[in-house]
Amino acid sequence: SYSGILALENASISLADFNITKAFVKLNQNDLNIENASVKNGFLEADFNAKFDLQKQQGNFNTQISRLYFDNGELLDLKNQNVEVKLDYSQNVNISIPQWNLILNFKDGLEANLNNPKILFSFSPLLKKLGFINAKNVYYKTLNFEDFNASVNDAYFKNNLLINGQTPYENDSFDIV
Repeated sequence: SYSGILALENASISLADFNITKAFVKLNQNDLNIENASVKNGFLEADFNAKFDLQKQQGNFNTQISRLYFDNGELLDLKNQNVEVKLDYSQNVNISIPQWNLILNFKDGLEANLNNPKILFSFSPLLKKLGFINAKNVYYKTLNFEDFNASVNDAYFKNNLLINGQTPYENDSFDIV
């Protein structure tokens, strides 16, 4: 029989370089609940409640993202978003955000598949500046978090470029390696 209650305040998780401002953790057999948690690191500020089924090795997070940002907010600056985050660590570590149609797999480095890229384009000053409007899919793969491959499938954008000086260049797919 396992049960316990733990209150965290100003704790750190070294694996992800997270500072936990506060959290209330309850364990009852195979159920682990995290309540009123606040986390922060170099790219994320969020509050969440989470429920884990330790036997199934799955968890659900009801998350209020205060800010999620990369490159000082130039690449991405997402603010005030309420999302459900699903974690499955039964075989590999998989994280999904259903409302964004995002799946992250951490088996070998990171593989990200975003099937609703409009969320990315809506909160990216850089992509807005480049005229991106939407895409069918964005895929990203890295083994070491330094070198990566990325692809954008069926992207739509507005700009002043013309094909052969006549037709507006508004749609394309491309890879970055």
